[in-house]
Amino acid sequence: MAIGTKFFFDMLNNETLTPMVILFGDACSQVTAPLAETAKFWKMLQISYADTNPVLSDNAAYPNFFRTIPSDTDFNSARIQLLRKFRWKKVATLFQEASGGTSRYSYAHNHLIRGLDSADVQIVKSESFSTDPTVAVRSLKDSGARIFLGNFAEVMAWKVFCAAYKEGLYGPKYVWIVLAGFTSRWWMDPPEDTEDIDCSPEELQEAFTYAFGTDIPELTSGQGDTVAGLKPEEYLTEYNKARNTTYARFHGYAYDGVWAIALAVQKLLRVYKGSLPLPKDNPTPFMSELFELMMNTTSFKGVTGMVQFRQGERLGEIRIEQYQGGEDMINVGYFNMSSDRLIFRPDTIAWSGLTAIHTIFLTFQGMVQFRQGERLGEIRIEQYQGGEDMINVGYFNMSSDRLIFRPDTIAWSGSGPPRDSSKQIYETQSVDIRIYIVLEVLASLGQIMAIAFLVINVKYRHHRYIKMSSPNMNNVIVIGCILTYSAVPMLGLDGSLTSPERLPYICVGRCWSLSIGFTLSFGALFSKTWRVHAIFTNVKLNRKVIKDYKLILIVLGLLVFDLIILITWQIVDPMQKQTKHLPAVERGIDMEIIPQVDYCFSTHMTIWLSILYAYKGVLLIFGCFLAWETRHVSIPALNDSKYIGMSVYNVVVLCVCGVAISFVVRDNQDASFLITGLSIILCTTITQCLVFVPKIIELKKNPKGTGKKIRATLSKQKHVDHHTDLKNKIDKLADENRWCREVVLAKDEVIQQLLDKIAEYDRLIMSGIPSDDIFPPYESSNCNQIEEFPSTHQVDPPYENGRQNSEQRKSKLAFNRSFSETSTCDSMAPLIHSSPARHVKWQEEHRGNKSKGRIPNGKLTKEKRRPLLFKNRHAEFKNDLDPIVASPPTNPKFSRLEEMDFLKETDIISSDQGSSDDES
Repeated sequence: MAIGTKFFFDMLNNETLTPMVILFGDACSQVTAPLAETAKFWKMLQISYADTNPVLSDNAAYPNFFRTIPSDTDFNSARIQLLRKFRWKKVATLFQEASGGTSRYSYAHNHLIRGLDSADVQIVKSESFSTDPTVAVRSLKDSGARIFLGNFAEVMAWKVFCAAYKEGLYGPKYVWIVLAGFTSRWWMDPPEDTEDIDCSPEELQEAFTYAFGTDIPELTSGQGDTVAGLKPEEYLTEYNKARNTTYARFHGYAYDGVWAIALAVQKLLRVYKGSLPLPKDNPTPFMSELFELMMNTTSFKGVTGMVQFRQGERLGEIRIEQYQGGEDMINVGYFNMSSDRLIFRPDTIAWSGLTAIHTIFLTFQGMVQFRQGERLGEIRIEQYQGGEDMINVGYFNMSSDRLIFRPDTIAWSGSGPPRDSSKQIYETQSVDIRIYIVLEVLASLGQIMAIAFLVINVKYRHHRYIKMSSPNMNNVIVIGCILTYSAVPMLGLDGSLTSPERLPYICVGRCWSLSIGFTLSFGALFSKTWRVHAIFTNVKLNRKVIKDYKLILIVLGLLVFDLIILITWQIVDPMQKQTKHLPAVERGIDMEIIPQVDYCFSTHMTIWLSILYAYKGVLLIFGCFLAWETRHVSIPALNDSKYIGMSVYNVVVLCVCGVAISFVVRDNQDASFLITGLSIILCTTITQCLVFVPKIIELKKNPKGTGKKIRATLSKQKHVDHHTDLKNKIDKLADENRWCREVVLAKDEVIQQLLDKIAEYDRLIMSGIPSDDIFPPYESSNCNQIEEFPSTHQVDPPYENGRQNSEQRKSKLAFNRSFSETSTCDSMAPLIHSSPARHVKWQEEHRGNKSKGRIPNGKLTKEKRRPLLFKNRHAEFKNDLDPIVASPPTNPKFSRLEEMDFLKETDIISSDQGSSDDES
């Protein structure tokens, strides 16, 4: 199925192929049915030559489907004729159900039931089965029926006739009539799932013997030349020569199908006088209906018999067969569907007994006549009027084709005979005249207001405020609004208020007035804003002049684009009036009122409307962009950005809601017209009021247009979010604090290194090494001897994008400056050299005797360990650094507010709001 459908779409999309008009094929239902459902959307006829599935006979689902082979439902007529031939009035049916959905056998069975009812054949029992027919066959036996009509596949024939053999439903008293088409000696080739079949092939053959079957003949039994000038046997000879090893059973129906297409095309050529206008993409509905008509009227003699169609179904021949033993079924007769006639060959029929004698004694009253073997007698017409018996109310004479009634004997439940169907009255739905008048008045008032704005704009065009707002473009806006208002009364016109011939022109007027009015109004409004944007975003700051004629050219360009779409639409796919019938409303017993609504319709209306909507949507988006870009222009007379945004919001909300609601209530003419008309009036009125009312207010305030010169600027509105500003300051101060802590930790590590060296010096002094050998005399130049901070201990503040900003550089310099004041060489001298000075004094006191003060084991005495006191200076120095670590240095002369101002001035804390850099 998927492959066949894919090939179909590939053929449709293949530009190298000519447009398809008729689809020929397929043979199996899995492919034919999906293609038939798909082809109807392209108005394309499909002709199958081998699919007998009765489901395809549904004209509602498959309106363009034809086939040159009879369907399974056509076998029912032949079987009913067979019942009439032998005067069988009581039958039982058995059919195979599908595991899911409706199978071809159940569909054909339902058709058979209707045919049996029409033929006055009593259905004693009707049974079905899905996989196991044992219970169903036993039920048929219990019903007492002897004639069985079966609809099932060859695979299920094994199970059915095995159950029939076990139940004894075979022999002289029983007859099976099934759908034939079984393969030769099918009972010798068991199916795969034969676990539940315990019958031998011989038993199946015995149960199937003398059964009847209806099948499709491969070629006609008639003689004479066909439409191709060949006899059926001559065609078969040619076919066997041309074919390969594969044999197609329905080759003759494919051959006749090609001839049917050719003859239908020939008829079309006659209609079009030799020139068939093939469509570019797919057949038009008219072309499809014409093809269908030609196919249904096609009649010719083919190799499979007379080829005729009735609603897409082939009126062919049905072959009646009987199995009499041996390998194949025996042909015992034909049923001609076009003439509804059964042709039997009595000498070929065999029965289970020695002979089959049907002696029927009939007694006739009246004239005895026959027509093609059928009696032309009288039919009595009776009516039951209560009581025990039927009442004779008339006769029908078949020979004279005359009905004789006795009116005085007929009784009715009502006042007279009922109608065979209800009387239908069509009523065209129109807009309520009161709603139409109200909206017409509102639209007229809107047009009057627009004209008033136009007069004011022209009269005061030299006024300074009006002149700055481009009065010429204001005139274009007013003209667009007037056109938009004019669409409202046309929306309310229908077939009841105007002639049907004028309705297509009214449909065109609606679309044109709305589209052109929108383009003029918003195109002019947006072009004005574009000029403001172009002037105030001029990077080179040179004088840039954009005159009105350039703006008018822009509007004309948009208008030309509108006209191209609308004219193309009108030429390629013009609008037409379409009438839709609503559900009928009963009025009385025999009367129905069918409301109908007139619509404007074109074949590809959705595509054209999508193009217009997309184009107008892009225009609205561009207007929003311009309004946003020019929102900081400080002259209201020059800048309409705020009003453009309000207008766009107004148009989008009202139009989207209006279109959606009107689509839902489309069949309600009053509601649809009311919602659509009010949406148009509100959108247009609000838009022109937003544009012109501020100008009228300014005229009232300043009639002469005098005042100081206005300087136009493009600046942002200063808006300070105190919460956000304070949070940013806190975050930046926290970053500075973290950085300062890292610097202090690095310097602590350096100080620890110095203290370790001092401890090493103390150890050396205690070991008896002279201090002069350890500490040189202190001089300020010895600061260079103090080890510098290792590079690994240098800590920089966090940078943004790998580089210092101005705030970080200033903060770092401020901290280093404050730290250097407390950590210079001079300030460190008391810490580093206080202990060495004491050692120098101690050495002078004990210079004469270096060994003096030593103990025998070489250690210093207690009073000579005073240099060790310098270790306590580490704690003192640590206390000196604690204030630096606790908070960054600040100027004590500043208060807190002054400090914050200072930080702002030095860009340590910056504010993005209200920056003067943004003004131009």
